[in-house]
Amino acid sequence: MMKNCIRFCRDCADICTITGRFLARGSKHAEHLSIECKNIALECAEECEKHASHYEHCRNCAEACRKCIEVWAND
Repeated sequence: MMKNCIRFCRDCADICTITGRFLARGSKHAEHLSIECKNIALECAEECEKHASHYEHCRNCAEACRKCIEVWAND
Protein backbone atom coordinates (compact mmCIF):
# COMPACT_ATOMS: atom_id res chain seq x y z
CA MET A 1 0.00 0.00 0.00
CA MET A 2 2.77 2.45 0.88
CA LYS A 3 5.26 1.27 -1.74
CA ASN A 4 4.16 3.83 -4.36
CA CYS A 5 4.02 6.59 -1.79
CA ILE A 6 7.57 5.91 -0.67
CA ARG A 7 8.81 5.84 -4.27
CA PHE A 8 7.12 9.15 -5.06
CA CYS A 9 8.59 10.75 -1.93
CA ARG A 10 12.10 9.55 -2.74
CA ASP A 11 11.82 10.67 -6.37
CA CYS A 12 10.51 14.04 -5.24
CA ALA A 13 13.28 14.53 -2.69
CA ASP A 14 15.93 13.63 -5.26
CA ILE A 15 14.62 15.91 -8.02
CA CYS A 16 14.14 18.78 -5.56
CA THR A 17 17.73 18.43 -4.35
CA ILE A 18 19.26 18.36 -7.82
CA THR A 19 17.00 21.14 -9.10
CA GLY A 20 17.99 23.33 -6.16
CA ARG A 21 21.65 22.79 -6.98
CA PHE A 22 21.13 23.66 -10.65
CA LEU A 23 19.16 26.79 -9.72
CA ALA A 24 21.81 27.88 -7.20
CA ARG A 25 24.56 27.79 -9.79
CA GLY A 26 22.47 29.36 -12.54
CA SER A 27 22.61 26.37 -14.83
CA LYS A 28 20.99 26.65 -18.23
CA HIS A 29 19.26 23.34 -17.42
CA ALA A 30 17.55 24.66 -14.30
CA GLU A 31 14.41 25.75 -16.15
CA HIS A 32 13.48 22.36 -17.60
CA LEU A 33 14.48 20.61 -14.36
CA SER A 34 12.14 22.97 -12.50
CA ILE A 35 9.26 21.92 -14.73
CA GLU A 36 9.93 18.25 -14.09
CA CYS A 37 10.37 18.97 -10.38
CA LYS A 38 6.93 20.60 -10.30
CA ASN A 39 5.38 17.60 -12.09
CA ILE A 40 6.93 15.12 -9.69
CA ALA A 41 5.92 17.25 -6.68
CA LEU A 42 2.34 17.22 -7.94
CA GLU A 43 2.34 13.42 -8.28
CA CYS A 44 3.91 13.09 -4.85
CA ALA A 45 1.33 15.39 -3.26
CA GLU A 46 -1.52 13.46 -4.84
CA GLU A 47 -0.14 10.13 -3.64
CA CYS A 48 0.62 11.37 -0.12
CA GLU A 49 -2.83 12.92 0.18
CA LYS A 50 -4.28 9.40 -0.13
CA HIS A 51 -2.60 8.54 3.19
CA ALA A 52 -2.62 11.93 4.89
CA SER A 53 -5.45 11.11 7.29
CA HIS A 54 -3.55 8.10 8.64
CA TYR A 55 0.06 9.23 8.54
CA GLU A 56 1.37 12.60 9.69
CA HIS A 57 4.49 12.35 7.51
CA CYS A 58 2.28 11.92 4.42
CA ARG A 59 0.24 14.97 5.40
CA ASN A 60 3.43 16.99 5.93
CA CYS A 61 4.88 15.83 2.63
CA ALA A 62 1.72 16.64 0.68
CA GLU A 63 1.57 20.11 2.25
CA ALA A 64 5.23 20.79 1.43
CA CYS A 65 4.76 19.65 -2.17
CA ARG A 66 1.68 21.85 -2.57
CA LYS A 67 3.59 24.87 -1.21
CA CYS A 68 6.39 24.28 -3.71
CA ILE A 69 3.90 23.99 -6.56
CA GLU A 70 2.31 27.29 -5.47
CA VAL A 71 5.69 29.03 -5.56
CA TRP A 72 6.35 27.79 -9.09
CA ALA A 73 2.87 28.84 -10.19
CA ASN A 74 3.57 32.39 -9.00
CA ASP A 75 6.89 32.71 -10.84
